[in-house]
Amino acid sequence: MAQILKQSTSVDVRLGPFVDVGDGFTPETGVTIAASDEAEILKANGAATVAMSGAFAAVTGCDGWYDYTLAATDVDTVGDLTIVMQDDSVYLPVHARFQVVEEEVYDDLFAASAVGYLKPVTAGRDVDVTATGAVGIDWGNIENPTTVVDLSGTDINLVDTATAVTNDVGITATAVDNIWDEDIEAAHGTDATAGFLLRVLGAAISNRTNNANLNALLGVADTAGTDLPEQVWSETARILTASTNFNDLSAAEVNAQVDTALSDIGLDHLLSAAVVGTDVVDNSVVAYLVSSAATADWDTFVNTTDSLQAIRDTAPLGTAMRGTDSAALASVCTEARLAELDAANIPADVDAILTDTADMQPKLGTPAGASISADIATVDTNVDAILADTGTDGVVVASINTDALDAVALAADAANEIADALLARNIAGGSSSGRIVTDALRFLRNRWAISGGTLTVYQENDTTSGWTAAVTTTAADPISEVDPA
Repeated sequence: MAQILKQSTSVDVRLGPFVDVGDGFTPETGVTIAASDEAEILKANGAATVAMSGAFAAVTGCDGWYDYTLAATDVDTVGDLTIVMQDDSVYLPVHARFQVVEEEVYDDLFAASAVGYLKPVTAGRDVDVTATGAVGIDWGNIENPTTVVDLSGTDINLVDTATAVTNDVGITATAVDNIWDEDIEAAHGTDATAGFLLRVLGAAISNRTNNANLNALLGVADTAGTDLPEQVWSETARILTASTNFNDLSAAEVNAQVDTALSDIGLDHLLSAAVVGTDVVDNSVVAYLVSSAATADWDTFVNTTDSLQAIRDTAPLGTAMRGTDSAALASVCTEARLAELDAANIPADVDAILTDTADMQPKLGTPAGASISADIATVDTNVDAILADTGTDGVVVASINTDALDAVALAADAANEIADALLARNIAGGSSSGRIVTDALRFLRNRWAISGGTLTVYQENDTTSGWTAAVTTTAADPISEVDPA
């Protein structure tokens, strides 16, 4: 039986046995795809042959068998799939057959908790499938019949004369007509039915003085011969009294009621009454307009100082509104000056300044003192003190205390710089060139060699020349003189 594979899903399959072409039974353990004469994948329906290119590895503990990884594209065609490997000089031909199925079919059979094939309750029965692929439904064999099911997309014939669905619930126009044409006079005599209610309403409409059934439904006494509207009016308790009947209000009564309502909330004080005894409610809109306190209070408003006229006339500026320089605004805000301000494009300039200075505060950080200017003043004082102590030529030290320059006082990089300067100093002093301390130490530690009367002392890599010297030799003393260059 061919192994079943899931469509378009990579999978490892096993191929074998690979046996020797000579004796036909010795397992071949060194087979490779690259060395084989043929290593191909044959898809269903005569599809083009695909060369094997996946991972190919021997199975541990089972000579002659190999694991091969099929890519998703190798199994993208439903149907038969065959893998063929041949090498005439090494092993006998090997082929393996597989069956590729749709993903859903595979999962139904092999996935965790797979549902398996759809099977009828009674063995031997088949599912009824129409020519278009639809499965028939036995309405008498529906599970859980009490469960509400949405059948809005299903055509249901409710009456024998139904011929076509013409509305949302599946009732034909003929069926609807039959319902409305039903004789409710004879067939609907129970007061709990919609037909009976329509019957009573129809009777009341057709004969307004014969309302026995309607009165019974309303629970009121029957007054035969009384017109229906008059009966309703007489049976309804009037809410209005004679003195406040909306049908008998005079203009004076309306005006009095409005005046009272305005007075109750103090609105009459806006125009026609003095503010006496009625205060504006705290934190109301009007209170907020006249008070800057946390709780806006009308009582804080003093008209002699806070009114618009009082602000205009505030001494010593007199009656003319003035600017911050005490100049009369009339002489400052001229059309010419306003034109200059418009031409200056002040908003654009302000935006540019804001853009340039937007990150000044984050860069400056929080002042250490009361303000940035205070910090600058402190720095200026400290700099002046340093200059007074050191002068303009730098720090002059008369002496250094004993043990003052220890490992704690002298930073590591400072010590290193001192050592490097010492190594680069001339042995005779006075300069940092010529015969330096480093060259003297190189002869003791680094490689040196004599060739053709020349001594070469190398640098620390033992390759690059550090310095050279002419060497004179004698028979008794091979090295008699070293003359550094």
